[in-house]
Amino acid sequence: MKRSSRQTMIKLYAQAVISELQQLGYPNGQAKEVFFRHYRDMKRLFGLEQNVCDFAKMMDEFERAMQKKHDLSDPNSIAVGHLKHLAQAYIHKHKSHKRAGLKRMDGE
Repeated sequence: MKRSSRQTMIKLYAQAVISELQQLGYPNGQAKEVFFRHYRDMKRLFGLEQNVCDFAKMMDEFERAMQKKHDLSDPNSIAVGHLKHLAQAYIHKHKSHKRAGLKRMDGE
């Protein structure tokens, strides 16, 4: 199956972001994991308008924030781990509503 020019552009963009993550110090396998962990959400938030270097730096920042442990002595540290289940429930609810809307449109 032949790729469209848009698919090719996205693939090349992804490869370049992974390469930038490697430049930031992530080993190849870990760079791919970080990329795929954050890509969908960041693409929704920021689109693909960022240059690959900036996109990789934002992914690195997100990853570091996720890995950082809550420090009670740091006034800039906010504990949000207890909100994880609420975020997952919201995402699940949003996806199921989206699917239901598509089914209704198909049924018309």
